[in-house]
Amino acid sequence: MMEQLTEFTLENGLRAVHLHMPGAAVGYSGIAVHAGTRHEDLADGQSGLAHFVEHCLFKGTSSLRAEDIRCAMESVGGELNAFTGKDDTVIYTVYPAGNEGLALGLVAQITTGSTFPAAELRRERRVVLSEIDSYRDSPADQIYDDFEDMVLAGTPLGHPILGTAGTVRRLGTEQCASWLRRHYTARRCVLFYAGNLDAGRFKAMAEARYGIMAEGEPCSAEPKVTGTVRDTHQTHTLVGAVITAPDARKRLATALLLNVLGGPGMNAVLNVELRERRGLVYTVEASATHYVGATLATVYYGCDPDDDSECLRLTLKTLRRYATEPMDENELQAARRQFIGQTIVAGDNTAERITSIARATLLYGRATSPEEMAATVNSLTAAELQAIAAEISSGLSRLTYRPR
Repeated sequence: MMEQLTEFTLENGLRAVHLHMPGAAVGYSGIAVHAGTRHEDLADGQSGLAHFVEHCLFKGTSSLRAEDIRCAMESVGGELNAFTGKDDTVIYTVYPAGNEGLALGLVAQITTGSTFPAAELRRERRVVLSEIDSYRDSPADQIYDDFEDMVLAGTPLGHPILGTAGTVRRLGTEQCASWLRRHYTARRCVLFYAGNLDAGRFKAMAEARYGIMAEGEPCSAEPKVTGTVRDTHQTHTLVGAVITAPDARKRLATALLLNVLGGPGMNAVLNVELRERRGLVYTVEASATHYVGATLATVYYGCDPDDDSECLRLTLKTLRRYATEPMDENELQAARRQFIGQTIVAGDNTAERITSIARATLLYGRATSPEEMAATVNSLTAAELQAIAAEISSGLSRLTYRPR
């Protein structure tokens, strides 16, 4: 039998996506919650709360101790984990087939009944503070957060996912419990599963375990989004801009353009210009970070301090070229073919695929099928990519970390 994707809604309004994979030896399931950094109330000291709650979901419920939660999936050779973004939080499990009941029940318990014991929160707070410190020790990663904070300042997206040491120290049981009650509700979530369990059995299991989840209110319309010195060996530079992202077509067009400029292929234009032809960098990459209603398009490179001005000149020259000159049909056709192939290869990871389907359903109302993606990419025009390059070029900001 072929794989089949099914979507349905439980009686309390919880949406679910089910990818049937007959004969699969591994199951993947979890829940995506429309609660991320952009939903925090900074005036109320909530910076970092979404991420802190994600950590502390594993610290106990009315019937499970932290140790019980920690060992439940590991005892069958599986995994329980989570991550937080600016738009959402995802809790997921991976396990040998046959453990669907355990996985669904465990995630249901922690997302509906976590109690956030004060003693456990004190210990986990130290872990998060250590995470903040370790992240700041990696300038190639930190520059992305600082750049977002700079270009998105004054918007709900303009603060770090981890929060700050000061805000995290003040987060406690009541704030976490209030966040759970407000955001972890049926109409703000999408349940997901990929594996050999058929849709009927999965729906029955889901109804039995998630039927108790409060219905709640759907997420309201998202708020609109309209050279630092560090002690480093290299110069790290990030240039980019926030552009509008009203629909899937423009998100795909932006991703295609940035893949041409600095995607993972060795033939990416900036890799050829900065590394292969001139040996100026070890790493140069272009990427798109998609939020609801906006996309942050960036180019990053790390180089010797003496080479930064030349790298910047070549980067800006390349961006201007794509903003003023449309791609010829041969380059565009090759770019389409490469992008579609890379997407197919990336989609071979079932866990990432079903999670992406759930998040797209949560944030945009529906997921784009591989066939629809390929058809859209093949229909993108040189004029569309040129317009996006012009939008990026017209709003560029720059952030650089230089050695002292």
